[in-house]
Amino acid sequence: MKINWKRFDDNFSWTYSEETGRPSYTIRLMVGLLILKYTYSLSDDDLLERYSENMFWQYLCGSPFFEYKKPCDTTTIVKCRKKIGDAGMEEILSETLALARDFGFLKVADLKDVNIDTTVQEK
Repeated sequence: MKINWKRFDDNFSWTYSEETGRPSYTIRLMVGLLILKYTYSLSDDDLLERYSENMFWQYLCGSPFFEYKKPCDTTTIVKCRKKIGDAGMEEILSETLALARDFGFLKVADLKDVNIDTTVQEK
């Protein structure tokens, strides 16, 4: 099984309009960047730097060929994250967990106990 990009196209298409504003970045690019960002715990700046140097990341995000340039600026990632909201981020997490399960990297038993880091919460 591979990433179900159609799932994201269907669920996030409402966030894009072909008729107004400048042309938007593809849903696959933005979702791919968010997956990579949270997989490797990167800041937006670090994500874009590493993306511009990694042909495999570019392929994952739908680029037909390698380009040594950033695909967008950091504010685009922030706007995308805000636009899809918590529900959209949960959709992305759901897909990545399903892939991990299908490839055998994650077992249902692994989800029995969950550790939550609360070091940044107010006392």
